[in-house]
Amino acid sequence: MRLRVGSAFGVPIYIHWTFLLLPLWIWYTQPSQLGLVYTLLPLVFACVVMHEFGHVVIARYFGIGTQDVTLYPIGGVARLRRMTDQPLEEFLIAVAGPAVNVLIGAVLVLALLPLVILDGNQLLHTFAGHVALLLLGSNVAMVLFNLLPAFPMDGGRVLRALLASVLGHYQGTRIAVGIGMGMAALMGLAGIMLTGNIMLTVIAVFIFFAGQQELMAARIREKRRLWDEQEPLEVLPVRRLQPADGPPLPPSPAPALMIQPKISVYTWDNHTGTWRKDPGT
Repeated sequence: MRLRVGSAFGVPIYIHWTFLLLPLWIWYTQPSQLGLVYTLLPLVFACVVMHEFGHVVIARYFGIGTQDVTLYPIGGVARLRRMTDQPLEEFLIAVAGPAVNVLIGAVLVLALLPLVILDGNQLLHTFAGHVALLLLGSNVAMVLFNLLPAFPMDGGRVLRALLASVLGHYQGTRIAVGIGMGMAALMGLAGIMLTGNIMLTVIAVFIFFAGQQELMAARIREKRRLWDEQEPLEVLPVRRLQPADGPPLPPSPAPALMIQPKISVYTWDNHTGTWRKDPGT
């Protein structure tokens, strides 16, 4: 179940119902920082939306439409109408999202730099300054996290594009998914045993199964490609024979082949004492 909250560039934007669990989880885990976190949360997800529309704009440049953008507790997903098999196109579409976050971070740095030069206390000891610094850190974290070489993050698609340019789309996907699943396993173990971060474990599980789905889709595309490349069976043209008497047969869009058997006639030759083939047959 999703709730539509708007649209941009003709692409609808939805919030998944699980997104509503995020404020509750923050309320439970950070009760002393609710004002700060609830102020920061809409700003962070505004950056997430801009990140996704970085993908949307570049995909549209290559003639690929987008069905919608959906926000989840762990981030956003832009559903493209089709996936490209061109490594360069996939590379550019994938890096467009993190590039937006880099641009946002650069704008924040330029905006905050005068405050740091004039009076750093205005930045460190005020509510607005604290929010601005956390927003800057969130965009840096988005860039680093999304560039991890694991599906469905952008880094996984960048890795697949690089591998596909050398090994082909299917083999590149197999290797990239394998690396991503290994990273997901390490991330899950870190979330359970080292940090105790449940959200990190949830993200690891999501990455693991998303990689499986990506590999399955690539396998289906590869089978279709191999089938299309097979040589078609040779179809021999045949001729439809008209009867010797009676009205002619109507023309047929698909002529049928009629085979007339050949009969040989033999007669007994009394002079030679052998059977002789009739030359007219």
